[in-house]
Amino acid sequence: MHSKMAKSDTSLESMEDARAAPKGSMDTSRTLSPSSVCATSVEDHNSNPFFVVDWFKHLRVSDKENSYKSPVKQSKDPSPSNASSTTQPVTPPVNSKLPVSSPFRKQSEAIGAGWNAKGLQKARKDDWEGALHCWERALSIRQQVLGDSHKDVSNTHNNLGIALGRLGREEEAMTHLQKALEIRTTLYGSQHQDVAATLHNVGNVRQQSGDYTGALESFEQAKSIQQGLLGDSSVHVARAWNAIGHLHFEAQQYVKARNAYNHALDTLGKAGRNEDDMEVQHTKLDIQEAEELLLPSC
Repeated sequence: MHSKMAKSDTSLESMEDARAAPKGSMDTSRTLSPSSVCATSVEDHNSNPFFVVDWFKHLRVSDKENSYKSPVKQSKDPSPSNASSTTQPVTPPVNSKLPVSSPFRKQSEAIGAGWNAKGLQKARKDDWEGALHCWERALSIRQQVLGDSHKDVSNTHNNLGIALGRLGREEEAMTHLQKALEIRTTLYGSQHQDVAATLHNVGNVRQQSGDYTGALESFEQAKSIQQGLLGDSSVHVARAWNAIGHLHFEAQQYVKARNAYNHALDTLGKAGRNEDDMEVQHTKLDIQEAEELLLPSC
């Protein structure tokens, strides 16, 4: 069986620079708020599928430096006998939400952002084990400081789902992606770019685990949201069509795959992509490959 994973929109903490990923990649795209940016990298043709990762627009040196620090709570008693307590890390109860005015919260948020940024750096280098380690730390801090339902917590769940998917740990990946989907749907409603990005990532993991029916459902849902928000001339919609094409291709349904690729190519044209565009070139290769497999054997 020929293997093609979803060429889709994947998002790590949110910035859009996604080009259509070749077969076998998870969606990492869309433009969102400055605090969450999702960057998608183009992978080699016939590479593994890519996810939608929520990237920071710019990784700040201070964020990376903060990943090496520990939250410190200042002692209320300035007496010498308590001086040592001013330098001891203090951890709030798990799942507690610190007041916005808390000095501990401000410093801890910076440390959480630092670990998240460090994870994004590692993900960009395809060091998914390293990224996983960083995002696990970021999630622990963010849950303690922000509570379980904050957008930054949903971003970190999404990123963890991507890393775990990349590492072949599909069951754990689904747990984090479903949590991200739950939080994002609650915060933004069902018709939102972040929700579509997470659905795309869910589809990638389902495809990777062999659940083609579930994957198709997730990709179709993501595409429907993108079409409703952006219309039929959006690159995001084209990427959703490509993901569906890859799914059909892997299931050896080459007519359906070719039709989906043609929709993707048409949509890329409406979006203003020219013949030299990498996504256009990859999509044409996908169409050609599907057509070759439809030819009768000699």
